[in-house]
Amino acid sequence: MASLDDLKERGIISFQTEVLVENTGAYEFYKSLGMQVSRTLRCYDIPEAKAASILPGILETSWSAIAEEAKLLHDVEPSWQNSATSIAAIENRASCFAISDTKGLAGYSVLLRDTGTLAQVAVRQDMQRKGLGRSLVRACQQGSRLRVINV
Repeated sequence: MASLDDLKERGIISFQTEVLVENTGAYEFYKSLGMQVSRTLRCYDIPEAKAASILPGILETSWSAIAEEAKLLHDVEPSWQNSATSIAAIENRASCFAISDTKGLAGYSVLLRDTGTLAQVAVRQDMQRKGLGRSLVRACQQGSRLRVINV
């Protein structure tokens, strides 16, 4: 409540927050403050695949090594939580997987290791529908499940 009072004193008239559906305590708290749902995003858990294969050529790399080229593969701008800036800020806690060909970066994926969450996945348009995206997701699947939020 002190934070809300401080925001009001500073002239802030609105703000947004995000709450996972299963976090009922936070949801009810925000609702009690008079906040309203403005959008609903879906979150998924992908169960571990049995005998999942990863296409050859997908290598682990650093975010800084692919960040500039990765932007060229986006069909949709990533959410702020999964933006290039956000990933760069926690690069030491992210695992990146990429595959390149003679045209450059063909696809990549980013795993946030702390939460087991897929942050980004993209495949160059001419390489789509060839199993590359599936393999990039599988490369991130290092535990029993992979969480997908705002991707």
